[in-house]
Amino acid sequence: MPLLIGVVGLLWIIASIWVASRIARRVKPSWLKPIGFLAIACLLISLPAADEIIGGLQLKKYCKNVDEIKIYGTIPVGEELYTANGTWRTGNTLDEHNRLSAIYESLVRWDFGPPRQVPAIIPIYESTTKIYDKKSGRLLAEFTKYRTRGGWLHGENPLLVTPECSPAKLGQINQLVLPFARRGT
Repeated sequence: MPLLIGVVGLLWIIASIWVASRIARRVKPSWLKPIGFLAIACLLISLPAADEIIGGLQLKKYCKNVDEIKIYGTIPVGEELYTANGTWRTGNTLDEHNRLSAIYESLVRWDFGPPRQVPAIIPIYESTTKIYDKKSGRLLAEFTKYRTRGGWLHGENPLLVTPECSPAKLGQINQLVLPFARRGT
């Protein structure tokens, strides 16, 4: 399959150069022919990836707004999810990991909102995730992510641009919502 993609890509480049040379021959004055040839060849060669490139530029614009996780409340926890010195537990064994996950899931509930398309030439999707206190139903935190799909050439996942952006502190969301509270000192 990669060989086929490479052959088709090479044929596209050759065809693009051939078409560009045919069009550039008609450009007047003659000193503009090389500039016209280069411009047309570059345009034609990049055409299969244009939707992905445009989508990536649009996504970059939306990504400027995602660096925030809104924290509305917290549930302080102790050594059931943290070590004695306040480090988040991850679980060294599958059983321990499952036990920690069960504790975590008894405290919070994640609500993944449906993705909605935002104004853009190439589809960009926004999704908002909310985290609730499982017992009281109180909203603890929310954040937004944006995603674009690959172009017509690449299918679902882009090859040339980052497909998604989310807040930088997303990896720390558990500790932000469930902070360490030393008990009985």
